[in-house]
Amino acid sequence: MSSRYQTAEESKQRHMQQMGPELGAQFSELWQRVVMAHIYWGEFVEMFSTKPGRLDIMNGSAPAFFHMLQDELSDMMLLRLSRVTDKQISGGQKNLTIRNLPGLISDVTTRDAVQRLVDVAVAKTETARAHRNSVIAHDDLLLALNDPAARVLDQATKHEIDEALTAIGEVLRAVNKHFCDSDLMFDWGNPRLQGFVDLLYVMRDGLKVRQDRQDRLSTGTYTADDLRHDDL
Repeated sequence: MSSRYQTAEESKQRHMQQMGPELGAQFSELWQRVVMAHIYWGEFVEMFSTKPGRLDIMNGSAPAFFHMLQDELSDMMLLRLSRVTDKQISGGQKNLTIRNLPGLISDVTTRDAVQRLVDVAVAKTETARAHRNSVIAHDDLLLALNDPAARVLDQATKHEIDEALTAIGEVLRAVNKHFCDSDLMFDWGNPRLQGFVDLLYVMRDGLKVRQDRQDRLSTGTYTADDLRHDDL
């Protein structure tokens, strides 16, 4: 038997065979989105919530850029959590969401169990959804103007996002267990190849090279290369 990984399309076809075409197709797409959410969240944590020294390197390299990146990646994560737990229909549009899954399961016991897990996941993503609705997808006027009548909008914490990802994963694990009699993995660890940690080492070395050049310039021991400014 080949040990190669299945492509996304091969995985989708397998799920459709095991679960039926409609449930299998939606399940597979949701699973892939949740896996990507774990990967992106893992990279975010590596960047901003692991070691203070990493923040020092980012601030020493390009503070404005990394501040922008932190804001955008944070919003993107809340969008991902909101989308996979969204209402089945919004604005006349049918959505791909875990809320669709219970209605596609004929076994009553399994359907009820999955529905309970869906309800937990929806509750765990309320903060993300409120932020999406009032700040990311729309710009709440009262919030924007700091009006005293504006609703209090809580910021999603790392713990809340971790719990939301876990709750969403439990929904998919329950469906997979019933139809495939196997478990699922979502958090495969943060990608080390060409991920943020690899960039971090390059940045650290670059800061040292820059400091050495500045030292040579300040002491008059610079070289021609120190005066060169490449247009990248």
